[in-house]
Amino acid sequence: MKTEILSNLKCRILDLYETFTSDDIDSFKIGQIRLTIYRLRPLSDAGKLQLEILIKFFNEDVLSRFQQKWDKEKLIWRKANIESAFDIIMQMGYVTG
Repeated sequence: MKTEILSNLKCRILDLYETFTSDDIDSFKIGQIRLTIYRLRPLSDAGKLQLEILIKFFNEDVLSRFQQKWDKEKLIWRKANIESAFDIIMQMGYVTG
């Protein structure tokens, strides 16, 4: 169950990031994703730290996009960072939904 929630959330964030190269910003989708992230619960101190990293990455990325539209290079780089954070959480079972 927790892997499903995390997999779904990861896909939703990656889909959102694809829109960061266009002029439009979907604030509603950003809010929905934030709500889902904040509902996640760490299962250990390591999980808490990793969840904080994920939240930090996401918030920095959203702020960056509000400042200016992303180019393709930035999209690839930021997607790789957020995917890494998710992969660590999912592989180690650090978080529950």
